[in-house]
Amino acid sequence: MNSRRAEAILSLVIGNELVGVEIGVQRGLLSEEIAKSPRVKKLYGIDPWERQVRISYYRRWTDAQLAGLVKSVQERMRIFGDKWELLKMYS
Repeated sequence: MNSRRAEAILSLVIGNELVGVEIGVQRGLLSEEIAKSPRVKKLYGIDPWERQVRISYYRRWTDAQLAGLVKSVQERMRIFGDKWELLKMYS
């Protein structure tokens, strides 16, 4: 998703200071695009980043790979400071 599409989604919500939640962050690509919007005051990213039998995306990852994924998301989102917060939990 590009910034223009993320902005279009945000424009559906009325208001200048938005607080949002992305459930299922995975690599943080959408979180990054949403957080770029000046209208977003705070964005929470929720994902357990744990191996889960019922979710094929995470089933093939080792614990070490998932830890690396979390670290890469934190690095990607670091530029947004307090605007973005990681919640490592189930939704």
